[in-house]
Amino acid sequence: MSHLLPSLLAMRAFEAAGRHQSVKKAAAELQVTPAAVSQQIKKLEAELELELFVRGSSQVSPTQAGRELQKAFEGAFDQMRRAVDMVTNPRSDSVTVGSSPSFSAKCILPALPTFMSAHPELNVSLTLERDFRKLLKAGFDISVIFIDKVPRGFEAQLLRDECLVPLASPDFIDRHSLESPRDLTDVRLLADDSMSAFPIEVPDWTQWFEAVGLEAEASSCAVAFESNASHAIDAAVAGQGVLLGRQTLAFHDVSAGRLVEVFEPALPMPCSYYLMAKPEKLRDAAVQRVWRWLSEELFRREEVRSQPPAVADVTAA
Repeated sequence: MSHLLPSLLAMRAFEAAGRHQSVKKAAAELQVTPAAVSQQIKKLEAELELELFVRGSSQVSPTQAGRELQKAFEGAFDQMRRAVDMVTNPRSDSVTVGSSPSFSAKCILPALPTFMSAHPELNVSLTLERDFRKLLKAGFDISVIFIDKVPRGFEAQLLRDECLVPLASPDFIDRHSLESPRDLTDVRLLADDSMSAFPIEVPDWTQWFEAVGLEAEASSCAVAFESNASHAIDAAVAGQGVLLGRQTLAFHDVSAGRLVEVFEPALPMPCSYYLMAKPEKLRDAAVQRVWRWLSEELFRREEVRSQPPAVADVTAA
């Protein structure tokens, strides 16, 4: 028995005709005449001494032997096409991620160097956008959105619920001898007011003091940060006061010891962080890897790093 392969032209003609179940459509794909395709198929059948097609008036149907060869040939040609594309168009897989500036700065970028070191073939491009409605419409592979209800048409996974907690630097705590919630009535308080434009009720210092049984007016000395939640966290890290800040956004600063959650309670917020993507986006293997990292590894304390997060393409919207 000969181990030589049949003519490549004959195999291509057979594979295309079997895939389309039409000699005419195969000829159009291969840019030859139908007669040329038929001739190559007959040549293959003669060489193999097998009947590969049952011919009809307008289409062809593979025989049992033809079906087996068709499956093998289709996979082989597809693999060859991918190999040619890989060597002629070298590129790394690119995944676009949309997020708010605060979440990107405080949650994604601190953890990104470890992920990129493990996946050098990936190109993660971050786009920063404050308006969650624009994030939904922008068509990113993955979006991280702070929202109260997931809209239709998206695959979504709860990343983290959010709450507000008193946060201060270790140095500030030592300098002001913070030992009980009452001590907060005598220090500068910072407030994250970046959600003030949203049509939701966000807890504030007044409610926190009421929760611990203290006079609400003690919160009147708060300094508010209205434009960016990460700026409020940075102010607390710099020792400028005690911040009633978002626990999720402060995760890496707390893990690294730059901030401390001073006292309970934590006040729940009406929104949560969700990973969101269109279903068709999640069919891509590279997108799946980034999604899995965001959902499983982003808030692992042992992955906190102090490296400067200058490893991704970051675009401010």
